[in-house]
Amino acid sequence: LTDYYRENLAARECFKIIANRNPVFYDIVGKIQTKYANEVMQAYSDLLIFQNEELGKRQLIPNIYPPELVAHARNYLNNLPKGALFISFGDNDTYPLWYVQVMENLRTDVVVVNYSLLGLPQYISALRRGMNGNKINLGINQSTYEVLEVVDRNNEQNELNEQSFIAWMNEAKNISYQCKDFPGLFLTCPNNQKQPISKERLFKNDVALLDLYISNKDRVFCGSYSAEPLDIFGKNWLRLGLVEELNLCEQKKINYDSLLLYDSFLDQNIYHESKNFPYKPGTAEYIDEVVISKLYQNLLQHMFDCKSEGRKMELEKFKLIWNQWVNTWAVKPNEHLMQYYTEYINSKEEIKTGKGKRKK
Repeated sequence: LTDYYRENLAARECFKIIANRNPVFYDIVGKIQTKYANEVMQAYSDLLIFQNEELGKRQLIPNIYPPELVAHARNYLNNLPKGALFISFGDNDTYPLWYVQVMENLRTDVVVVNYSLLGLPQYISALRRGMNGNKINLGINQSTYEVLEVVDRNNEQNELNEQSFIAWMNEAKNISYQCKDFPGLFLTCPNNQKQPISKERLFKNDVALLDLYISNKDRVFCGSYSAEPLDIFGKNWLRLGLVEELNLCEQKKINYDSLLLYDSFLDQNIYHESKNFPYKPGTAEYIDEVVISKLYQNLLQHMFDCKSEGRKMELEKFKLIWNQWVNTWAVKPNEHLMQYYTEYINSKEEIKTGKGKRKK
């Protein structure tokens, strides 16, 4: 542990020197200040996983992240339902969220779980111990995660339901480095519909992800736009501002009031000028550019629904939000979206649709 502290402090000092020498220097994760902050959070993460959470918290330092990333993290957390289980993927949609949860005591009811780290049995063990006072349930034995790496599906066998899946994974005869006879799995929706998991090969991360969903039904299961492995659940996601909620078998319909979350996102975030929004592949800022483009598309779809269904008051409210975004954000809608807005949404002509049909 002493050796670890020494090496981690040396790494931090290196990035701190670069930040002091050239504050506008960029590496693959963004500003050098972000890289320095992530190195501090790496120490928190390592000690959380391999020691305990209290030791990790002692590593945290005030004001290490750029203000825009702190605002970004607050917005992510504030867009999540109470008690959500939020699946992130990389550094910049995980570390800043953990940071504001600990340093600002913000939205500690939310459990932020990093998909990439689910490949470590030690991280899964840390989740069992709890984070920020939140206990996480896992049905598959820790001994299984210590051994298992890959699960390959046997297409000749029937699929398992959720509880049978947990039991199958806990049978000693099935557990090895690579399981080749997995029967497959379907998730059960509230109306007893079946949602199959079609992925043919499950890595340890995927197995743990499914375990988290099955074993924590009391929590709303949400994900980050950047967490591509969440595609294991198919297209069953409902957008909630900056985040997505798992919506198996389309049990929930979009709540138009959720657009207020987008407005909140606009008000709270400080990426308002181009100089604060450099687009560099691999950075948090680039991730935001993709997210905002999706928000434009989603808002446009809401406006189309309102117009085609005659909900004029809602349409006018969403138009105000659209114009506020376009006039404020450094990221603008692409040419296709702007043309769609001008020709269909902003025109006085009614969009008439037959039952179950929409003009595209």
